Amino acid sequence: MALLKGWSRNRKLSLSWLLLALAFFASGIILIVVAAIFRAQGEGGKLDEHTLRSLVVGKMDLTTATVLGGFILSCVAVGLWGFFDGIGPGHRNNDIGLIIFNWLLIASTIITLIVASIIWFFTLKERANFEKMWLEQNGETQALLQDSLSCCGYWNATTLGLFTQTTGFCGNIVNMTAMVPCVTPITGFADYFLNNVFTTIYGFTIIEVSLFLVSVCLVISRREEERFRRLDEKTGVRGGFV
Repeated sequence: MALLKGWSRNRKLSLSWLLLALAFFASGIILIVVAAIFRAQGEGGKLDEHTLRSLVVGKMDLTTATVLGGFILSCVAVGLWGFFDGIGPGHRNNDIGLIIFNWLLIASTIITLIVASIIWFFTLKERANFEKMWLEQNGETQALLQDSLSCCGYWNATTLGLFTQTTGFCGNIVNMTAMVPCVTPITGFADYFLNNVFTTIYGFTIIEVSLFLVSVCLVISRREEERFRRLDEKTGVRGGFV
């Protein structure tokens, strides 16, 4: 009953906090699960339909997503401890958990903004960035990309255009200089994919900021109730705000 009584004091704030914490938790789960799926699909260096995506999202990116997701889940665990630690008998005026959580939220927001901004800056120089990646691939990988995207070479189907493969799709074309260069479909896919990624991650910061504001309000509200409780005790009043 004491737990329910404590809950009723800040019902709207508490409900808002729990809903936002659930959304924050979901964002961490999404990062971990998506990273795990992408990693599993790219295991063994297989050349398949996931090869192009593996170039766009590398192993370091997946590790970053997993670490960030784990950090978010840790933040939620601390937040739940702080949330429930301030409810019930013997826990009045105990807001240390939520204060720690708020600091972790600030750190999480900063990290999330940095990650999203790095991806955004990468998209500003996609053509040059993927040229470097194209040069790092062996002939077999380049051939697969050319066959799947119906393109030849990175800039064009000449040696200067970074074209080295003459089998498969590109090996059957007579007028090679008229072929679509791979830079167009590669950066087109990367731009669409990465735009969705950094937009989603930026969206996570909206959840983090909203949760931070509600959490601060909850701390203030609990402290105010504690102040009124002490005033009631001094004046001998029973009931009131507690």
